Amino acid sequence: MVLSWISSLWNDNTTFYIIIIPLTTYLVSHWGTCLVFTILDLTLKPLEDFKVQQGSISKLDTWLVGKHILKSIIINLKLQFFFVLPLLVIHRFQFWIQSKEFSLETQLIPSFPKMIFQFITLILSQEFILYCLHRFILHEIDKIFQKVHKKHHLQKYPFCVDALIMHPVELLVDTIPNIINMIIIQPYFWVHIFFIFYITTFNLIIHSGFLIFYNHPKIQNWIPIIKILNQLIKDHDLHHQYEIGNYGTMRFLDYLFKTRTRDYQKSLSVNF
Repeated sequence: MVLSWISSLWNDNTTFYIIIIPLTTYLVSHWGTCLVFTILDLTLKPLEDFKVQQGSISKLDTWLVGKHILKSIIINLKLQFFFVLPLLVIHRFQFWIQSKEFSLETQLIPSFPKMIFQFITLILSQEFILYCLHRFILHEIDKIFQKVHKKHHLQKYPFCVDALIMHPVELLVDTIPNIINMIIIQPYFWVHIFFIFYITTFNLIIHSGFLIFYNHPKIQNWIPIIKILNQLIKDHDLHHQYEIGNYGTMRFLDYLFKTRTRDYQKSLSVNF
C-alpha cells in the first residue's frame, strides 16, 4: 500500500513541481556557486587583492587550500544527504498539504505585483527571524554558541564551501524561518523557487570573502548593488573573524539595534 502510494506520487506532475524542481534549484545553486568560487580560491595570489582579508590565503599554499576545500566539500555532501535534502523534501510536502488543492494554474503563474510583494516579504521576514535566532540564541547563549554555533566559526578566513559547515542542530534552527514563512506568507510556488535560489546563492557569496569588481570603483558607482553586496561580504567576514556583531546579512537590523561589529570595537580593542 505504501509503495503504491509512493509510486502514484512520482507519477503525478505535482510531485515534479513540489519536490524535484525545488531540490534541483537548491543543488544547482549551491554547487554551481561553490564551483565558481572554488576555482577562484585555488588561483590564490593572482586574486589576492579581491579577498576581504588580504594576505589570508597567501599564507597558505595551493595544496593546503585545496585540502581544506575538499574536506569542506565532503562535509557539505554528508550534511546535504542526511539533513538538508530530507528537510527540503519534508518542507515541500508541507507546501503540498498546506495548499490543500494544489492547482498548477494558480500556483505557478501569480501576477507580477503579487510575485514581487511576496518575494520582498520573504526576504525581510527571513532576515528578521534569522537575526533574532543568530544573535539571541546562537551567540548570546554561551553554551549553545560553544557546543553548536562555534563549529561554524572555526574558519576565521571562510571560503565559499564553508557556508554549510555547521552543527546539525544549527541546520534545524535554520529551517525555522522557512516554516514560519510558509505558514504566514504562504508564497506562490515560483516565488518560493526564486527565493530558494536567492537565499542559497547569497549565503554562499557572503561567505566567499571575494569582493566583486574591487579594483574598479567606477563600475561599483555605476552599479550600486555591487557596492552594497561588497559591503555585506565585508560585514560577514568581520563576523567570522571576531565572532561578534553583524548578526544580520543585510545590515539594516544591525544598524537599528547597534550591533555592527564596529560598534564593539572598544571591547575588541580594534579599529575598523
